[in-house]
Amino acid sequence: MNSSSLIRTQMIQHLSAKDFFKHLGNCVQQELSENGDVCEVVVKTLPHYYMTVKFQRKTYQLAFKKIQINRLMKEEIFALDRTIWMILEQKGLKIPVTSGNYMKHVFPHGHRTVICTSK
Repeated sequence: MNSSSLIRTQMIQHLSAKDFFKHLGNCVQQELSENGDVCEVVVKTLPHYYMTVKFQRKTYQLAFKKIQINRLMKEEIFALDRTIWMILEQKGLKIPVTSGNYMKHVFPHGHRTVICTSK
């Protein structure tokens, strides 16, 4: 998946925390589906922010408080993405290598701990 810093900056400035979190659910699903893998991401935003990722026969659940989402949105334009991916990795998800530049924005200094190049 490809990403643009300019577009992301505009999104951070104009979307609510709820809408931005839903957008990130779509980003996770697109990135994990890019190599043809089946992936399902469900986002719920009340009362807290929940993301459930089903990928390669496993389910990963994440939960955030609204204050955490708002803080990460203000910290840096890919800070919330980075946090989501790091939690998914800590829970055992092996992130496939894809052709887009999205992960280079998320991890600009190569902080990824797990890379899976095959299905």
